[in-house]
Amino acid sequence: MIARFEQARSPEQLEHLVGTLADWVERADAEELLDNFREWISQVLVQRHGPAGRALELKIRNEEEGRMTTLIERARQWGEELNQHWLEKGIEEGVARGRLEGERALVYRLVTRRFGPGTTEQLVPVLDGIADPELIAGVADAVVESRTATEFIGRAKAVVGR
Repeated sequence: MIARFEQARSPEQLEHLVGTLADWVERADAEELLDNFREWISQVLVQRHGPAGRALELKIRNEEEGRMTTLIERARQWGEELNQHWLEKGIEEGVARGRLEGERALVYRLVTRRFGPGTTEQLVPVLDGIADPELIAGVADAVVESRTATEFIGRAKAVVGR
C-alpha cells in the first residue's frame, strides 16, 4: 500500500488509494494501521505533494469519522433491536400472565358456583403463586371430578403439590 501511495502521480490517484486503504484496513481487521498511515501521510506525502497531501490527510480523517458514524449507527440499531426484543418479551410475558390470571379467575368462578364462596376462599392460598397453566387446568379438572368441597380441596392441593 505504501508503494502505491509513493507511485501515485496525481491527487486523484491518491484520493482513490485512500478509499482502497480504508477498505483494505477494514477487511484486514487492522484498524490500528490507520494511525500509522495517517502519520506517514502527514510526514511524507504532505512534504512531497503539498496541498494534495494535506487534502489526502483530511480525507483519511473523514473516512475514520465516517466509520465512527457507521459504528454509532450500528450501535443505535442494535440498541433499538434490543429494546424491540425486550418489548416483545414483555408483551409475551404480559399476555401469558393475563391468560394465567384469566384461567385462575375462571377456576374461582367454577368453584364458587359448584361448591360455594367458602370453598373458593380455601382455594385462593392453594392457587396463589401458581404460574403453570397445566396445574391450573388440573385444578379445573378437579372441580368437575369432585363430588364434595372437601374432596375438591384435597384434589386441588394434590395437583399443585401442597
